[in-house]
Amino acid sequence: MNSVRLLARGTATHGAIIAILLLALAVSPGCHAEGEAEWRTLVHEPGRCATYGICGHRTDGDPLSCANNTAAQPLQGPALAKLQAVCPQLAADVGAAGGSSYCCTEQQLDQLQQQIQVASIFLVGCPACNHNFKHFFCLLTCSPDQAAFANVTAAQTASDTGASNAVAEMEYFVAAPFGQRFYNSCKDVVYPVMNQKAMAFVGGGAKNYQEWFDFIGLVKDKRFPPVGSPFQMNFPPGPPPEGISPLNSSIPSCSEGALACSCGDCPTAPGCEPPPPPPPPPPAGCPAVGTASLSCTDLSLAALYVGLLACLPLVVRQSRQQLAESEARRSEQQMEGEPVAELEVGSSLPRRRSSGGGGGRPEGRLVWAASDAISTAATAGSRSKADEGEAGEEDNGDDEEEEELVEWPATEQLLRQWFFHQGLWCARRPRLVLALSLLVVGACALGLTRFSVMTDPQELWVGPGSQAAREKAQYEAAFGPFYRITQLILTTTPAANSSQTTPSGLPAIVTDEHIRLLFDVQDAIDALVANPGGSEPDGTNAAGGSQANGGSKGSTVGGGGGGGGGSWNVTLADVCLKPMGADCATQSVLQYWGMSREAFEHGPPGVGVRVTPEFCFTHWSTQCRAAFGGPIDPHLVLGGFPTDSSAFRNFSADATAFVVTYPIDSHPENREAAMAWEAAFVQLASTRLAAMAEGAGLRLSFSTERSVQDELARESTSDAPTVLLSYVVMLLYIAVALGRFPRNSDWRDLLVHSRAALGLGGVLIVAAAVLGALGLCSWAGMRSTLIIAEVIPFLALAVGVDNMMILAAALEQQPASHPLPHRVGLALAAVGPSITLAASCEVVAFALGGMTSMPALRNFSVCAALAVLLDFLLQVTAFVALLALDTRRLEQGRFDCWPWRRARGAPLYDSDFEEMYGASAGAPLLGRGEADGVDEAREEVEATFGHAFHADQPDDARYIGVSQALRSYMRRVHAPLLRRPAVKAAVLAVFGGIFLLSCAALPRLERGLEQSVALPRDSYLQHYYDDVFTSLRVGPPVMFVVQDLNVSEAAPDVGRVCSVAGCDPDSLLNQIAAASRAPWSSRLASPAASWLDDFMTWASPEIPQCCRQFANGTRCPPPDQPPCSADLDACQECTTCFAPGQLPSGRPGLHEFQDKLPWFLASQPSAACAKGGAGAYSDAIQRDASDPTGVAGLGSRGVVAASSFRASYVVLSRQSDFIGALQASRDFAAAASERLGLRVFPYSIFHIFFEQYLTIGGEALTLLGSACVAIFLICLAATGSPWSATLIILTLCMLLVDIMGAMALLGIQLNAVSLVNLVMSLGIGVEFCAHLVHAFVEERGSSEDRAAAALGDVGAAVLSGITLTKIAGEKIEKGGRKGVAVLAFSRTRIFEVYYFRMYAALVLLGAAHGLILLPVLLAAFGPEELEHWRWKLQRRLHRGQSHRNGPQQRAVSLPQQQQQQLGGTAADEEGLSEVQQQLLQAQWAQQQQEQHGAQLQPPVQVELEQGRPSGSGATAGV
Repeated sequence: MNSVRLLARGTATHGAIIAILLLALAVSPGCHAEGEAEWRTLVHEPGRCATYGICGHRTDGDPLSCANNTAAQPLQGPALAKLQAVCPQLAADVGAAGGSSYCCTEQQLDQLQQQIQVASIFLVGCPACNHNFKHFFCLLTCSPDQAAFANVTAAQTASDTGASNAVAEMEYFVAAPFGQRFYNSCKDVVYPVMNQKAMAFVGGGAKNYQEWFDFIGLVKDKRFPPVGSPFQMNFPPGPPPEGISPLNSSIPSCSEGALACSCGDCPTAPGCEPPPPPPPPPPAGCPAVGTASLSCTDLSLAALYVGLLACLPLVVRQSRQQLAESEARRSEQQMEGEPVAELEVGSSLPRRRSSGGGGGRPEGRLVWAASDAISTAATAGSRSKADEGEAGEEDNGDDEEEEELVEWPATEQLLRQWFFHQGLWCARRPRLVLALSLLVVGACALGLTRFSVMTDPQELWVGPGSQAAREKAQYEAAFGPFYRITQLILTTTPAANSSQTTPSGLPAIVTDEHIRLLFDVQDAIDALVANPGGSEPDGTNAAGGSQANGGSKGSTVGGGGGGGGGSWNVTLADVCLKPMGADCATQSVLQYWGMSREAFEHGPPGVGVRVTPEFCFTHWSTQCRAAFGGPIDPHLVLGGFPTDSSAFRNFSADATAFVVTYPIDSHPENREAAMAWEAAFVQLASTRLAAMAEGAGLRLSFSTERSVQDELARESTSDAPTVLLSYVVMLLYIAVALGRFPRNSDWRDLLVHSRAALGLGGVLIVAAAVLGALGLCSWAGMRSTLIIAEVIPFLALAVGVDNMMILAAALEQQPASHPLPHRVGLALAAVGPSITLAASCEVVAFALGGMTSMPALRNFSVCAALAVLLDFLLQVTAFVALLALDTRRLEQGRFDCWPWRRARGAPLYDSDFEEMYGASAGAPLLGRGEADGVDEAREEVEATFGHAFHADQPDDARYIGVSQALRSYMRRVHAPLLRRPAVKAAVLAVFGGIFLLSCAALPRLERGLEQSVALPRDSYLQHYYDDVFTSLRVGPPVMFVVQDLNVSEAAPDVGRVCSVAGCDPDSLLNQIAAASRAPWSSRLASPAASWLDDFMTWASPEIPQCCRQFANGTRCPPPDQPPCSADLDACQECTTCFAPGQLPSGRPGLHEFQDKLPWFLASQPSAACAKGGAGAYSDAIQRDASDPTGVAGLGSRGVVAASSFRASYVVLSRQSDFIGALQASRDFAAAASERLGLRVFPYSIFHIFFEQYLTIGGEALTLLGSACVAIFLICLAATGSPWSATLIILTLCMLLVDIMGAMALLGIQLNAVSLVNLVMSLGIGVEFCAHLVHAFVEERGSSEDRAAAALGDVGAAVLSGITLTKIAGEKIEKGGRKGVAVLAFSRTRIFEVYYFRMYAALVLLGAAHGLILLPVLLAAFGPEELEHWRWKLQRRLHRGQSHRNGPQQRAVSLPQQQQQQLGGTAADEEGLSEVQQQLLQAQWAQQQQEQHGAQLQPPVQVELEQGRPSGSGATAGV
C-alpha cells in the first residue's frame, strides 16, 4: 500500500530518458552519404570522433547521429559556454590540456542539457552521482577522444534526409574500474518519492555496472513499449580490440569532497554508521552439554525432577510410618472402647462428640448471654419425653449429652454467628427475603436503561490514555484520518486452470483467463451503486439486483451509516482516494493496462502491440504505469510467491493470488457514503463475486474498513442460542444433582424428590445477579462488551451452582431432629465462611483485573466482580430462602413445580412444620426458637463453635443421586487410595513433572491475539485473514512524525532531518535509511519518503524546470503542463526561482520555505519535473487555513507544526512480527528523539492494537502477584493459620503455572483476555482448596486420618458443585472432536479458545490439584488441628416450657463459691477454659431455677476473660 499515497508521477520512463540523452550523440548536419566506407570508424586514436552531428531522423521522428570518423571540432563563443555549463568536468579537463575541440555541436549541447535535467530529478539528491551521470553522457557525446573508445558497427538510412551513414549500432568500450566507480556512486541513491532506489528508474534495477550499461544501450525497437535509444549501444565486457583504449576518466566517489552524498545515498561514506550485522542464530539446544534439542533451562528442570524422584522413597517411608502410627492409635481406641473412624463406607467417620482429646483454653473474650430458659429441649426425643411427663410431676432424671466444640479463628467465629442468625431469619421469613432481594436487584437493573454495547475495535482494546491512542489522535489531528481500505484477494485452488504449478503446489494465477475474470470482477465493482440513505444491509443476503441483471447494470444497494437528509447514489468513483484528482488509486494488476480491457487485449493506444504480464512485472516502474500515474509494484498486487530468492523463479510462474486494494477517502464528509458503498461491496462480494471466482476454480476473500465492527455487532446476537443452551444444561444438571431419590420409588416419589424448581430459582438468582451487575456498570457509565454479555452469565452460573451444591449438602448433613430454620441456620453457619472465603478471593481477583488499561477487559473485570459479589449476596439470602421453602415442600411430600399438590400417603418426614406450627398470612413462616421447642443458646454455641459437618451423615443407603454416588466414591475409593504410600509417591511425581514441564513451556508462551479468533466462525473475514497471512508479500506503512520542525537558517532542525547532500550524517532520514538496511532488527523494509528532501531538490537550480516563476512573481508550471504546454509563448518569460549560488548554504532558508513550500505542495508531477509535491505529500504536512502559508506554524512561528515521513515495514505475518515491529519503531524513534533533540514518534494503523503486548508481561506479573498476595491475606484472615494460607497459595501457584503450560500446549496466546482468565483462575481455584483445608483443620487425629476425613466430608460437594458443574454441558461437536462444552458451540472462536479451553484446563487441573495433590500435601505437611473441647449440659424438661410468653435474656455471673454447688464439677478457674466456665454458669443458672422456681435477678453484665470475672459492663451477642 506504500504507493497508494504516492504522487502520480508523470515522469519520463527509463527508455525515454536515455533515448533523448543518446540523441545528443549525433554528428553535424553537414555530413553526406558517401558510401559504406564513410561511416566506418577506421581511425581509433585521440582527437578523433566516431560520430558527429545529426544527419537525419527515424520514421518515428527520433534524430539519428551521423557516423563520421572526423577530427574533433573546436567550439567557440556561446557553444563553448554551453559546454562549460552542461559538462563542467569535461570542459575543465580539455581546457587544462590546452584543447578546445569536441565531438559535438551546439545543437547537441542544447538537447543534452535539457535531458540531463530530467535525469537529475532522480539523482540530484546525491551530487556525486548526479555529476558522474552527466559527465558520463558528456564523454559519450562530446569527448574529443571519442574514437579511441567507440566504434560504429552498423549504419542505417535516415528516413527524411536519405543519409546512409546514420548510426544503427555502436560499441563503447569502458574500463571496468570506471564502470564500477560510476555504478557504486549511484547504486544506493534513493528516490524519496517512491521510497525506492533511483537505480530502478535510471538503470532498470541493475545489480552491477554491466547490467546498467546494457539497459542504457538497448535500442527502442527491442523494448516494449518501443521507447529508448534510437540505435543500439553495446558495451562489450572484457578487454577491447587492439588499437582501442577503453574509457577510463576520473570521477569522484559518493563520499568525496564537495560532491559527497548523504549517508542515506552513500552508506559506505566515512562517518556513516554501518548497519548492524544480522544477529547470529540462537544456539540450538544447550551448548554447555552439547544437546541439540533441549535448552539449558530444560536440562536444569530435568535435573531438578530427577532430584525430586530421588526424594520420593523418603516420602514413601514417612507415609508408611504415619499409617503404622494411625493403625496403632485405632487399636488403642478399640481397646478402650472408643469409636473409631473407619476408612470405608459404612462408617460416617465419627470423630465428633467422642471422648478423648480435651480442648485447650480458648483465646480472646466472649460475653455469654444465657436465656432464663436455657435448658429447653434440643431434640425430637427430648420433646417426646417432655410430652410424656404428667402435669405437676418433676422429672428427676438427668438427660446428659456430650458435645465437642472447635476453637475456630476469631474471624470465622464472627462469620458463623452472623450466618447462623441470617439463616434463621431467612428461613423464617423467606417471602420477605425474596421480596427484598427482588427490590434490590430491580433498583440495580434500572441502570440498564443506560445500557450500550461497545463494538468499535479501537474502543474495545485501547484506552484513551495509552501511548498508541495519543499518537493516533495526534496524527489524525495533524494529517486527517488514515484512508479506509477495501481489499479483495483471489487465490487459486487445485481446481484452477493453469499451465504452471507453483512451489506451493497450487496452480499459478497469472493467466489470460484469470486476468479476464479479474476484469469482469472490476466491471461489477465499478457498476455497483450504493444508497447512503437506504437501509443498512446485513452483509449476508444476496444483492438481488446484481445477480438478476448479471452485472449489465449498476446494482443499487442500501447501506451506510446514517439516515436523514435524503439519499443519493454513490459508486466507487465517488468514494475512492484520488491522489491526482481524476483516477482512483486502485492497486491492481489491471493497472498495468490502465484498467482497460481493450489495452489488455490489443495493446495500449498508439502502440498496437499487446503488453504481456511478464513484461510489466519487470518494467512496472517505467513502461507499465497505472492509470492514475503512479507505478504498481508487483509485490502489492500479487501474492503467494516464495519470499526466498533461491526458490523464486518469476511472478508469472510462482504467484498464486491477485490482491486488489481500493483506498477509500476517509474524510468525515465522505464517511457516510464510504460506509454505504462498503456495505454494498460486502453484499456483492459475498454473493455474485464469490460465485464468479468459484466458477473459475478460484477462492475470493475480502474485507472492508467496516467489516470487523459489523461482524462484532452481528456476533452480539449470534450466540444467544449458546447462552440459552448453557442455562438449560445447567438447570437440568442442578435438578438432578440437588435431588436424592429413594430406592425402588415410584413416579410420585420422583416428582417429590426432584428439585427442578429450586434449580430454576437458583438460575433466576444468577440471572438477577448478572442483570444487577450490568445495571450498576451502566449506572457508572461503563459500556458493555460482547465478552460481558456472553461470558459473565455463564461464569456467574458456574460459581452460583457451586454455592447451591455446598449449601444443599450442608443442609442434608444437619440433624433431622432440629427444626428447619435451625438446620438452615446451622448449615449456613457451617459453610458460609468457606463460601465467603472463595467469593472474596474471586471478587478481589476480578477487581484486580480492572487495573488493566484496556476498556473492554477493564469493564469486563469490574462487571464480573460485581456479578460474583451480587451472586454471593443473593446465594446467602435469596437462595437460602428458596432452599428453606423447597425443603419444607419436600418434607411435606409435595410435588416439585406443583407444590399445591401433595403425594398420596403420609409426609415423607416426621417434621410437618405447617401442621405442627401453623402458618398465617403476614406472620413468619416458622416460629421463633421458643415455639420451635429448641434451646437457642445451645444452638448458638453449636453454630459458633460446632463442626462444619455433623457426624450424622445422610443415609446414602436409602437414596440414590449424584451427591450420594460421589460421597460413596470419595469414601470407598478416592480417600483410601490416596492413603497408600505408593500412590502418594506417584501423585508427587506426576504433579511435580507437570509443574516442571509447565515451567519449561512458559518461555514458549506467545503473546498476541489472532484477529480470526475474535470473530464468528462463519465470518467471511476468517478466510480473508488466512489469505492475508499466506498470500500478502508487503508490509504495512509506518510514518515517522516530527513535531515543530524549525526551518529557519539559525536552527539545526533541517540538517538533523534531511538526507540530501549537506545534511547531518546521523540525521533522522539517514538513520531510517540505515535501519532499512538491517530489517532483521529494525523491521523496516525501505527508506522514508521525504517531502523535505524533495522540496529542497525541487527548489534547486540544478533542475530549473521545477521551481519557476513568472515575471510578476507568481508560480510558473513546468514546460509540459498547462498553460505552458498549450501555448509555448505563455511561459517564455518564466525563470528559475533561484539562480546558482543564490540559496544560502545551498538550501532554502525560512523565507524560501514560507514563499515556495506552498508552491511545491501545489505542483503536479510531470515528465519535465517529477518532484512536484501534489498528491504524494498533500497529507504529509499539517495544514492550517488560518496560517498565511497554509502550513500550520510556518507563517506564524517559522516551524512546521507536524510533518510525516513514510517508510514501510517488512512483511509481517505473525503476531510476534507485529509486536516486534512496534517495539523496534518505538525504540528507534525514542533514540532518534534523544539524539537529535526533536520530538519524533512512529505511527502505523496496527500500533494501536498491539501496544498492549509490549507490557503484557509486566502487567501479568503485577496482576497475578497482587492477586496472590490478596488471596493469601484473605485466607490468612479467614483461617487464622499462616501455614494453611501458605498451602493454599502454594497449590494455587502450581495450578497457575500448570494452566499457563496448558496454554502453551493448546496454542492459547498471552493477551489481556487470557490474563484476566489467569487472574480469575486464582479466584476460582480457591474453591478447590478452601473447603478442603477448612475441613482438614477441624478434623482430629493424624494428618492421614484428617485428610481422608476431609475428603469424605467435602470432597463430594467440591467435585459435584465445582467440577461437574463446569463441565455439565459436555457435548460432541461436529467433526468428531469431543469434550466440547457449551462454550465450544459458540460461533465466536474467542469463547472456545480463551474460555472453553482455559476453563477446561482450569476445571481439570483445579480438580486434580484440589482433590488429589492437596490431600497428599495435607497428609504430609498439613497444619495443626484446631483446639477442641467437650462440654455437658444438664436439662430438666418441664411441662409447659413450650408455652412460655417469651425469653428474658439475662447475663449470668458465676461466683467461685457457687461453682462448687454443681456437685463434683471441677470449677477451678485455672483448669477450665473460658467457654467451659460459661457453660457451667448456664448449668448453675438452670439448677437454681429448677430448685427454687424463682427468677434470676435483673441482668448484670459480667465479662469473662480467661475464666476471670472482670466486672466490665460490655455486652456482645454470640
